[in-house]
Amino acid sequence: MDVPQFLDYEKKLYQGIIERIDILINLYNYENSLQNDHHLFPQNNYLDQILFIINKENRFLHNKEISQLFLKYNKEHNDIVGLQGKISIILNKKKKNNI
Repeated sequence: MDVPQFLDYEKKLYQGIIERIDILINLYNYENSLQNDHHLFPQNNYLDQILFIINKENRFLHNKEISQLFLKYNKEHNDIVGLQGKISIILNKKKKNNI
């Protein structure tokens, strides 16, 4: 291996390390913002909780994604399949009421 090849190898190695560090920083920032939002999470109404999660993520979410995020905010639930069904029912009722 000559010097340019070695330097190119080292460059790629450090770029990979930097990418992993960026991922860890983003994960830390996300978890930190999630902890800061726990006191803002509605406690009394499933629909309000679902809307909070959707607004927080600011993108389309499937029921499974909503359920996973819901579990992070609300430690009382541990049945993700049951929660997905409940979320689906709540969203469908709301959709029918708005049509």
